[in-house]
Amino acid sequence: MGRRSLVFLLLSCPFLLASCMQDGTGGAPSAMAAIADAPQELGWVDVRLGDHPLRIMIARTEEQKQKGLMFRRSLGEDEGMLFVYDTPHRMTFWMKNTWLPLDIIFFSEDLEVTDLIEGMVPGVGIPDGDLPRYTSAGEAQYALELASGSVRRLAVTPGTRLQVPLPYLPPER
Repeated sequence: MGRRSLVFLLLSCPFLLASCMQDGTGGAPSAMAAIADAPQELGWVDVRLGDHPLRIMIARTEEQKQKGLMFRRSLGEDEGMLFVYDTPHRMTFWMKNTWLPLDIIFFSEDLEVTDLIEGMVPGVGIPDGDLPRYTSAGEAQYALELASGSVRRLAVTPGTRLQVPLPYLPPER
């Protein structure tokens, strides 16, 4: 390869790479957007809510909790995500970048239902300042998001217990 060809190739690489990442409409890089807009997969865990078996993902880190169920286009009727915190506190959730309507169930440190909110509305395309906030009535240590209608279908009420395998709970339990 001649020196001139090598110089041309080296100078062209950044432009070729950038053009490969464009979505074809002159918009943002699609490869980067696809990664950022992909739903997270945390692995499934079998649990029980009252008498009902569920399959859930468990969000433990701040990054996992912040992303939650964003960008997910489907969720089985017995699937959801449990948000785990170290101590009880009043919780507030929003539906930023969430395509699916959801129910949320709040639990005490003993995994008993303390509060629930049905029918949280999807938040895709809504400016952050206009997104509704969904706040627990009191302190909770865990929150479980399920497909909208699950609270009613599973007849969840305050006092219903969630059974989670011990390795997935905070160490102080």
